[in-house]
Amino acid sequence: MSKGPEAKVKDKIKEVLKGAGAYYCMPAAGPYGQQGVPDILGCYRGVFFAVEAKAPGKKYNVTANQQNHLDRINEAGGWGIVADCDEDAIQMLKEIDDAR
Repeated sequence: MSKGPEAKVKDKIKEVLKGAGAYYCMPAAGPYGQQGVPDILGCYRGVFFAVEAKAPGKKYNVTANQQNHLDRINEAGGWGIVADCDEDAIQMLKEIDDAR
């Protein structure tokens, strides 16, 4: 079975994170999970981050629940982003490095 565009973006982001030595996990979605939790949660150089992955060109198609989680993560001092390509994750890691 072929992967969809968003799944391909997630795979590329995971490759970037793994290559950078970041810890990450993907919370299970479903009836027992909280709606809107970002697709990928992790830690890089002591900084908590969250990535809401979207298909290419769909970066601004976040739900209110997704945006609420990202806003709360950023307000708490973490890094919450929406990514529609691996370059977004690379940029996030660079900005975390630069902020240290």
